[in-house]
Amino acid sequence: MPPKKNPTDMTEMEQVLARMKDLENRVKVLEKMGTPTRVKQEILPWLAKTVTECPPYAEAIKRCTTKAIRTDLLVTLKKQGLTATIMALWTHVFTKGAAECPLRCYALSPSTLYGFDGEWKKMGPQDYGTLVRASEQWIIRAIKAECAEGSEISAVLFGKVVDSSADAARLRIRLCKYLQQSLKSISTYEFEP
Repeated sequence: MPPKKNPTDMTEMEQVLARMKDLENRVKVLEKMGTPTRVKQEILPWLAKTVTECPPYAEAIKRCTTKAIRTDLLVTLKKQGLTATIMALWTHVFTKGAAECPLRCYALSPSTLYGFDGEWKKMGPQDYGTLVRASEQWIIRAIKAECAEGSEISAVLFGKVVDSSADAARLRIRLCKYLQQSLKSISTYEFEP
């Protein structure tokens, strides 16, 4: 191989050929390293592998016993109604992005809830109904604990449940939007030679 010429002594054609040779060498090195391949994982196996320490979602609601939260939620119940109160309860119990949160929703499928009930699963209508019923029971217990029997709030709202499918659907959508996270951490890359 002839000695390299100083770039100022080279003609334009020689400079282009030298640059092309340098780029070809770089491409060969990169080809030896391999090409990255994006490997998509399923959400449920990824959740089962990465998040193991959470209470079942219905139990998480029952564990919420703080008097201050109870008082705030009863004020919400009186001013905004039952569906707003259930959503406020869920925002207290299910902290978005927390490792111990037993409910998850991801931007990839924004209307699908994943719940932990001993194991991770996609929540169907029956599971969602369990979540709503547990929330309603919590609110009824809060009313009993905080309000005197026969008071305005207990007389009007005691025993009232979310029975409208439209209300239940609205609650589900709001919960999904609140819990929604990005899935960037679920993709992995492998290098193949």
